[in-house]
Amino acid sequence: MAIAALVCGILGVSAVAIILGFVARSQIRRSGGVERGGGMALAGIVLGFVWLALSLIFTITLLVLAHSVSSS
Repeated sequence: MAIAALVCGILGVSAVAIILGFVARSQIRRSGGVERGGGMALAGIVLGFVWLALSLIFTITLLVLAHSVSSS
């Protein structure tokens, strides 16, 4: 799951990366150190939130531009 979270984070599938990352980190904690990949899971979470923030910024920018063009 940690690898899947990282791959989804790299590809920009933000919601999936965030969910898989948190699930993977939870599984790793519950395994007592048997399972590894906490860094990859965390990277997937971070990349997911970065893509989410960029998407929101892009959407808000488009809405502001569309509003300014329509009011001119």
